[in-house]
Amino acid sequence: MDALEKYLEDRKPVFSSEPWYNQDGDCLMVKFKNTADYASRVDGILTVFKDIETDEVVGFLIKGIKHLVESKAKFIKTCKWHEPPLNYYVLACHFVSNRDKTAIQDRDELYDDILKKIAGSRAPQIDFEESTC
Repeated sequence: MDALEKYLEDRKPVFSSEPWYNQDGDCLMVKFKNTADYASRVDGILTVFKDIETDEVVGFLIKGIKHLVESKAKFIKTCKWHEPPLNYYVLACHFVSNRDKTAIQDRDELYDDILKKIAGSRAPQIDFEESTC
């Protein structure tokens, strides 16, 4: 067991607040803090991660990024973005899920909180094999 512990100790993952796109899951994940958290569904597209002790939003996950990008491709081209900024994905998510009947009551406040936390952040390069962008 000592060899396994030594092996794992030398390979501890380093925390990064960089946005991460998971191609297999077609989702975009961002973590602001390296803290113990829990997931809380906001609507059909957005999930936020909240600190276990303080309930502060410490990250989020957006599902269906490829669909968001492809359905809004004309808007992206109009704005002359090669890669849209991170807040574009959050705003598109908010717009698309606007009439989601499963959304929680403080949905708009959570979107606002996320937008404030990512102000000026760049989105990861998302390379879709069949993207229309």
